[in-house]
Amino acid sequence: MANGVADFAFDAPQPREENAPVRLLFAGNLTEAKGAGVLLQALALLPKDLPQWRATFAGAGDVAAFRDRAISSGLFGQVEFTGWLALETILPLYRQADIVVLPSRNEVLPVCLLEGACAGAALVATSVGSVPDVLREGRNGLSVKPDDAEELAHALAQLIENGARREAFRTASRDIYNARFRLETMIEGLQGAYRKALATRR
Repeated sequence: MANGVADFAFDAPQPREENAPVRLLFAGNLTEAKGAGVLLQALALLPKDLPQWRATFAGAGDVAAFRDRAISSGLFGQVEFTGWLALETILPLYRQADIVVLPSRNEVLPVCLLEGACAGAALVATSVGSVPDVLREGRNGLSVKPDDAEELAHALAQLIENGARREAFRTASRDIYNARFRLETMIEGLQGAYRKALATRR
């Protein structure tokens, strides 16, 4: 039985305007354990001739330090740091995101990837914990090794420059969400588990 999240993007994936910047979203604490630092390194390694892209880091932590690192890495104007956001504020960012990125060192089943799938975003994340349950390699996302900025940059570059593949991943993410990670599916699973447990006690 998998965790689920409430559906906040019934019409996902939404179409994108032609030539609009590719939107990347990191939603989590700004820590090395979550991969915020390696993501900054990867963004600095992206080829300069890629289509336009913008990255948003939405999460608590030492925002000023990470912003300074972004500027010193030559990412001024391409990276935004929002700090901590309430749920009603961050959900629209998922809907705007083309790619949700989580290069974390350790995870169970990250809510940010479930919400990314709900919103119809392609996923790029480390294959740790239960991440492969929602990120199906080559179907709706790309897996990378922890702390590998070059591999992460390569994965991001593939999806930034290949719009057709990115859009296919976005559609697949929404399909995977609908099939397995809807809140109603989780509730049905819990009810089934309770019924089974009660039946064995009779």
